[in-house]
Amino acid sequence: MEKATRWQSQYVLSGCAAKVAEQLDQQAQAQLGLKPNIASQQQQAKDNQAFDASHNASDADTNPTQTFFTWLEKIEEQRGNEQERVVVEYLDLLKSYKDRSQGMKAEISAALTDLEELRQLHSSVSSQTSAIHLACEQLLHDERALVQSCDAVSARLQYFKDYDRFRKLINSPTLSVMSDQFIAILSRLDECIIFLSDHQDYQDAQMYVTRFRHLRNKGLALAHTRITNTIRSLMQPQSGEAATPVRAIRADDRAVSQVRTLMEQLERRRANGEEYGNLLQACYNFYFEQRHNIRADSIAHMIESNLREHHANLPRLVRNGCQFMKTLCEEERIMYNRFFTTINEGFHNMIDGMTRRFYDAVRPLILQRAVSLDGLIQLCTVINVEVLEDEEVMSPFASVAEELLADVQERLTYRAQTFIDTSVRRYSPTKPDVDYPARLQLGTAADATASWYPPITRALTLLSQLYRSLERSVCEGIAQEILDAALSSLHTGARLVKAAKGAFHADLFMIKHLLVLREQIAPFDFAFAVTEVGLDFSSIRDAAVSLLSQTNTLFRFDKTNALYSFLVKGAPAVTKDRLDARQQIDTQLRDVCRAFIEHEVQVMVAPIKSFLQQVEKMSEKQRQQLPAKTPPEKLRSMHASSQTAIATEVEKLRKFLNLYLQSSDTETILFKPMKNGVLEAYRMVQELLSKYYSDNERASAQWPSLDTVSAQLSLTPAATPAATSTEVVASQAAKADSSQAATAPITDGVRTLNEGEATVQTPPATVTVGVSAVSNGGDGHVQSAQAATTSVAASSPSVSSSSSPTEATHMQHHHHHHHHQQQQQHTEHDAQNGSTVAES
Repeated sequence: MEKATRWQSQYVLSGCAAKVAEQLDQQAQAQLGLKPNIASQQQQAKDNQAFDASHNASDADTNPTQTFFTWLEKIEEQRGNEQERVVVEYLDLLKSYKDRSQGMKAEISAALTDLEELRQLHSSVSSQTSAIHLACEQLLHDERALVQSCDAVSARLQYFKDYDRFRKLINSPTLSVMSDQFIAILSRLDECIIFLSDHQDYQDAQMYVTRFRHLRNKGLALAHTRITNTIRSLMQPQSGEAATPVRAIRADDRAVSQVRTLMEQLERRRANGEEYGNLLQACYNFYFEQRHNIRADSIAHMIESNLREHHANLPRLVRNGCQFMKTLCEEERIMYNRFFTTINEGFHNMIDGMTRRFYDAVRPLILQRAVSLDGLIQLCTVINVEVLEDEEVMSPFASVAEELLADVQERLTYRAQTFIDTSVRRYSPTKPDVDYPARLQLGTAADATASWYPPITRALTLLSQLYRSLERSVCEGIAQEILDAALSSLHTGARLVKAAKGAFHADLFMIKHLLVLREQIAPFDFAFAVTEVGLDFSSIRDAAVSLLSQTNTLFRFDKTNALYSFLVKGAPAVTKDRLDARQQIDTQLRDVCRAFIEHEVQVMVAPIKSFLQQVEKMSEKQRQQLPAKTPPEKLRSMHASSQTAIATEVEKLRKFLNLYLQSSDTETILFKPMKNGVLEAYRMVQELLSKYYSDNERASAQWPSLDTVSAQLSLTPAATPAATSTEVVASQAAKADSSQAATAPITDGVRTLNEGEATVQTPPATVTVGVSAVSNGGDGHVQSAQAATTSVAASSPSVSSSSSPTEATHMQHHHHHHHHQQQQQHTEHDAQNGSTVAES
């Protein structure tokens, strides 16, 4: 059983192995793409059938074991044969596979060998192709370089070849310098000269540069000849035409246009060589010479005719000459612009030469002839208004006019200083000139200056005339000198009035004219001040005395040497004094007003002031005995005398303040300090009565109250205007003064005036100055021009904050609002200064 079982297992295993081998063989055949062995498959099927038949027969056999073993032996024998056959066949199959693989390997090796050979051939071909390409590019580059070299050589050779061509063109008789061809030739010649000059290393370059320059000079010479001939022909008159020097060019616009175009082209090439500059300058000079020759006769004729017709009227002569020169300059500018495109210095020199002939003819008349002061002022106006202020006037003529104006101003300054010294400072007044107050009757509403002191009128007239005629710096110095001379002459007149009429009229005379000066100079917008520089030699005397007293130290070699000390300490000192005419007028006005007020107070209350001065010197013990020394009867007599004096002086003031000042506001402002002084004197006596006198004595003295005295102190003007701010300030100051201690000096009452006297005003009057009053003009145009520019007083307002409505309307209608504002500011500034000075 065991043996049967083992064989059965072997059989089963053998069968399984056969099946596995079969499957592997099929897979190998499928992988190798071989067809399966059909015979083997058929044999296997037969074996399987035999096995199945034997297996089925065994079921019927009675001796299954023997049958099985018999069958097994057969099967093993068949299987052994079959296995050998399969192995042999499979071995043959493998051998065929091996042979086939070796064949394929040989073919692959051959293909790789062919591929490597092909790669080597491709690399060789590619290298050869690149080399051919590079060689072609190099050949193309060399070709281009050669072409460029040929072109460059040809271009450079062209500069040399052009010489012969241009030489023939320049020498050609058909060449026209006015044509575009000539301009092109000049351009090419410039290019050749510049190129060859920059390449001196070329063979014969310098020689060709010289040749080209020679050709260019020859062409420029042709251009110069053509331009000068054209200008000459255009400047000359035609046949039958009068050779008038101011005639216009003939209507040949084409020739003029050709000259202008050619000159413009030559101007553009000025930087290419000095030959162009020389040619242009020669053409300009020729043109200027032609124009100067044409204009010379007309200028001489103008000067001669004006000297003959206006020999006695220099302003008219200068005005006509300036008009002629302005027309001449404009005509020459138009003429010049028709030929040339740029204005050069030569044109200005030509205009300067033409106009300077007029200057040379007029200057001796200004400096040598005795031209009046008014005539010089008219000349300044003519030159300023008609020449310098005209924007269309050419600068060369303006320069000549400025020189002429400087000469006139220099002469005017000298004549003004002479006039100031002789007609203002050293003015010798006649008896009618200082006949005040009778002279005040001469003044009218139309001409208030008739009542002024003549030197004041002359000074203000001169100042207004010089204001627009001189430079500001010069006019400021002369203005200060004018006012200083006016003040000096005013003091002379005041002394004569005082000698004839007394101090009362002398003070009013000073107050009136100081107010006039102050009001009339307010519109001028410059300072009436100068700084005088001098040397102080006072230290030299002290140094000399020290030198003589220390002769023993002359030979010392230190700082104690007497000679060294003399040189150091004896040097003169530089002093600077500022002279301000405005401040001088204000100071003198305050001083005169203060003196006038003190004098009037002294006249009205002389007995009272004398009594108060005596009391001021007494001790308190002596003052207790006042009723015995000064009984009530004496006080009553003192009041009676003062009341009479007050009535007399108030009436006198009422009459003459109105006559001198002609302004109720000014009169009131000036009278208030007088009233305050009188009231202060009465108040102080009243305090003495209340302190040292009994009730019976006070009643016996019959001393008036301050209200009673104040009622007597009234000017009672015809029309009482509304109270101004100045009056309010003065009233407040009066109340402050009345509240002071009894020992205060009576003269403190004038402080009220000092606080308000800066607003003291003159009547609305203006100085009638300007060229309308010039005696020797005869030129209405000049007079109207100067009246509009130099008559400052005629345009200055009468600044009075307390003017009546009628006067204010008249002033606003006739005077400039700007000057009105300036004078108001000046008045406020002076009011502040007056208060400061009074307090100090």
